[in-house]
Amino acid sequence: MDLTQKLEGIKLVKATSVKPYKEATESKTLYIEMDYSELSVSDILTKALKSDVIDWQNGSGGRKNYKNLVNGGTIKMKASAPGSAPQVDPETAMILKLQAMSPEEQVKYLAELASKVKK
Repeated sequence: MDLTQKLEGIKLVKATSVKPYKEATESKTLYIEMDYSELSVSDILTKALKSDVIDWQNGSGGRKNYKNLVNGGTIKMKASAPGSAPQVDPETAMILKLQAMSPEEQVKYLAELASKVKK
């Protein structure tokens, strides 16, 4: 594979939610459409690796496992491994799930969730 090959017409869309500040209850759901045109395969993989590394550092492998890490060591991972897929924050996942339902289904589903919280 030629990693220097420039790609054209590659756009990916990802749903996300944004709060005005961390503790806010108000949020907005947005769809980010990223255009990868004119980037090489290598450029795109570099961007993906950066995100994967940050996820690893903040997840169970990095900070939570710091005492077991060896300075200068190599961590080998497969991008296809469980847990390495992009994570969707729970609020965005819930909003997307509710948007796919009819108003009646939304009320029923939310009532079921509320009953589980009361237990």
